[in-house]
Amino acid sequence: MNQVCRFSAEGKVLWFLLPFLLLVGATPCWADGDMSGLAVLIFWVAGIVGIVWLGFCAWLYYLLRRQPPWHRFGISAVVLVLPLLPFVTEIAGSWLHENLRSPLHQVSAEPTSLLGIDLPPGTQMDFEEEGRWGRTPVAARPPEPIRIGKLLVRAFRRSADNAIELELFGDQEVDGWRCLARSSTTLERVGDAWQLSACSIDVATIDKAEWPSGTLFQRQEKGFFLSWLNDPFVCAAECPALLWNGIPLSSMQGEYDTDRRLLAMSATTDNQEVKLGSFRFERWAKLQQSGSEAIEIQGKGLDTRDGRAVDCVTLNVKNKATHRCISPS
Repeated sequence: MNQVCRFSAEGKVLWFLLPFLLLVGATPCWADGDMSGLAVLIFWVAGIVGIVWLGFCAWLYYLLRRQPPWHRFGISAVVLVLPLLPFVTEIAGSWLHENLRSPLHQVSAEPTSLLGIDLPPGTQMDFEEEGRWGRTPVAARPPEPIRIGKLLVRAFRRSADNAIELELFGDQEVDGWRCLARSSTTLERVGDAWQLSACSIDVATIDKAEWPSGTLFQRQEKGFFLSWLNDPFVCAAECPALLWNGIPLSSMQGEYDTDRRLLAMSATTDNQEVKLGSFRFERWAKLQQSGSEAIEIQGKGLDTRDGRAVDCVTLNVKNKATHRCISPS
């Protein structure tokens, strides 16, 4: 036994110095942030560990020389492959997960439901994974349009525990708003009923403000919020020109109460110079309602009467009079 395990003095020194030699060999590769030296080090360490493990298995095989052949081969083989068991287990688990789990897309053969909405047989159901093996229904596309409340719907998806996103079957009236089918419509459950939460609305005039097609409606706690952006994707085509008191805009936002009375309004001018009497503003100036009959324009401007720079001008909506702001709000 001592003969097998005994090392020579030279072997002990080399074994002790081996880690330092590897580090020295990898150090030049680290000098300039090159991580290839680390890869080389890992390769050598893995190789040495593998050789040591093979040597251990050979030594174990030698120790079992008096055992029956099948015991000798069996025990040695199990010890040899022991480091590979985690990899084999992971591969087997992945294979079982892919082949034995329930599918994430399935056509229902019987009537089913999602968030209390009844669905007929033949509905395409989409699921999301829940843990390793479970699944949760998240979307449904019936074989033909169904009704959710008064709405005719092609498909819908759960966006929260009490909210769904709908694909409308054509433009439809929802809670007094004309929602466009080209964008998703979101409903929120309030008690036993569904209430409009958000959608893209058709052209609408609200408290003297003209909102173009594609304006985004969002319900708030004490009213609602409208926003519009001059973007072909939002407009689904070339966006129409939007004017606010004669000023061309690139975006507009408005807050209203439940009776559709204007609470606050803000906007951004388009990519052209804005002319307000003797004042001139460069593109992308900011506008906001500063009172029931006044609008503030803030940006990089010029008073053509004296050539002085100006950063804030107030416009009276009724008489179109303009004057400098005391200070930007």
